[in-house]
Amino acid sequence: MRMLVDIERFITSVNCPPVLRNVGGGVLFMAYACFRWKQTGSIQLYFIVEGCLCGQVDVDKGKRKEPRPFFLPITGLVSGRRWFKVLLRSLQPDGRHIFRDFEGPIDSIEPSLLPAPLPSGKVEMVIRELLRRASPWLDPSDTAEFTRHSARHVLPTASAARDTPLEWQIEIGRWCGYSVYRQGLIAEQELKTKRALEIMAMPTRYSAEAATQRSIRIMKTEISVMREYISVVGVDSLSWFEGWDKIPRHNSSK
Repeated sequence: MRMLVDIERFITSVNCPPVLRNVGGGVLFMAYACFRWKQTGSIQLYFIVEGCLCGQVDVDKGKRKEPRPFFLPITGLVSGRRWFKVLLRSLQPDGRHIFRDFEGPIDSIEPSLLPAPLPSGKVEMVIRELLRRASPWLDPSDTAEFTRHSARHVLPTASAARDTPLEWQIEIGRWCGYSVYRQGLIAEQELKTKRALEIMAMPTRYSAEAATQRSIRIMKTEISVMREYISVVGVDSLSWFEGWDKIPRHNSSK
């Protein structure tokens, strides 16, 4: 949790370089929506409803090729929705890839983002530079343990630590049995017409299905529980590697 807080604070600060704003927003996107890095290169963003960005990922793990809907809570742990607005401003108009390639120094204050996805060979280098800048108190050996896949485990770890039902964890991870995946979120013709930067004005009529409502509620609850926990104990009490066991249990959550 401390890492997420540090990244939110860093990318919403005035002096954060454009490249690191994009990378930091991308890491938070992966953490708060439960994404693998590979999936962030095949994203379609559609609309915001009830505090969640709704969209779909086109490339899934292994041989799965079917698109899967996702729900991203847009209110962060300490920065409100500012981190999300930072991320949106760094994206391409079509929003197909979250992490953007760049040229020049990574810490340059001049915009140097390119209209292309970040190559796999640069990913862990830029993430570790982000952590070095956002969390200077960390030992380099600690940042080396954070990989392109680490953010994917944040919400499942928090949810499991809270003893939530297995069904909740399936919804969070979009694993086999994911209810919205079975029922479908948006009609195929709609999927072909939306553009990423139109999401703030999209209608909310798609939220009618119960499965959609359930997934949104679960994703928002997990982030909300972490946010409330941080507000009670304070940022300085948060641990880099531990502390999930101190999050309020599911039965005592609001």
